[in-house]
Amino acid sequence: MLEGIIGTNDVREIGAAQVRHYLGDYSGESPAAPHSASQDQVYDERSEIAQALRVFRNNKSKAAAYLRISRNTLYKRMREYNLQ
Repeated sequence: MLEGIIGTNDVREIGAAQVRHYLGDYSGESPAAPHSASQDQVYDERSEIAQALRVFRNNKSKAAAYLRISRNTLYKRMREYNLQ
């Protein structure tokens, strides 16, 4: 899957923008409901975590490293956002 993100370019680091472009934006919610600024921040973090888990096929160590957070923090946020 990462081959599709990297392609044939000389990419040293994969950013959130490349993952979002490759996978598309995952919201998990209906876009009809308005969000406050704090809800948007939580929504974006949840989405980033969900995408990282998909890209790394639920490998928590790799997803945490990609997100630049500890594995313990990843588990805490997964519980917080009801991600498995």
